[in-house]
Amino acid sequence: MDFNGKILIAANLVLSLLISSFVLVWGKNVENKNTVLFMFMVLEFILVVLLFMYVFMKGKSYKR
Repeated sequence: MDFNGKILIAANLVLSLLISSFVLVWGKNVENKNTVLFMFMVLEFILVVLLFMYVFMKGKSYKR
């Protein structure tokens, strides 16, 4: 796997850890916790879509 794929996987893991820590730790102290959690989830969804697109396009390039 090249550097771009590793960056996408690392970004997904970091954002997943942020979401988990937000739910477990920060959730009680933040006033707009629904908004912050929603933004984390949107970013996670975008990164997962980018990762799947990257894997799909990488598979297409190997078939040539």
